Amino acid sequence: MNNDENYEEEKYKTNFDFIIPKDCSTSFQSIFSYIRKKYQIKFCRKSQIDSLLKKCKGKFFKIIHEIMNKCLTIAVKRLPQLFITNINIEYNKKYLEKTIIQIYQEFNDLPDYESLKVKNIIKPNREKLFCQFCHYSLYKLYDIYCESERFRTDINDVNTQEGKRIGLLYEFVSLNFSSYYKYSKPHQSKNKADC
Repeated sequence: MNNDENYEEEKYKTNFDFIIPKDCSTSFQSIFSYIRKKYQIKFCRKSQIDSLLKKCKGKFFKIIHEIMNKCLTIAVKRLPQLFITNINIEYNKKYLEKTIIQIYQEFNDLPDYESLKVKNIIKPNREKLFCQFCHYSLYKLYDIYCESERFRTDINDVNTQEGKRIGLLYEFVSLNFSSYYKYSKPHQSKNKADC
């Protein structure tokens, strides 16, 4: 096997007690479809990729917002709902390498890290944590979240509220949230001339 084949296989994470067939393992959509077919998950709003992406993004940014408010002496506004619910590939791709402080600056007029530090807006016992937090890219923060106890709790909550089948789909989507935006191509609308 050459390196390109290994790279393709490792693009998307799976954390299941079954093996995804090789012919299904090269794209996010094919793995997602395989899981839905294997567990006979009915096609409904809750089992669609876009609904699950919105749920992942919402849960992740809820935690980000909690951390911001625990580390700062000011109340930080939530990021706009239009940002949270936008799951467009091109739109989200441009935010993966930005830091969380850059994103909050863009939407909430929050000062940069140095200004927060100079104005003593960072809680004294949270300075080191907040410094690290502010300098990670969104991509890195999401990876850290996936390793956290909170992530496991979020997975368990979805299993309890939506059922284990939807929980499997949610777990796959949430484990691969960043990879979805990193590797997926934007959807192209087909016009009749292309057919």
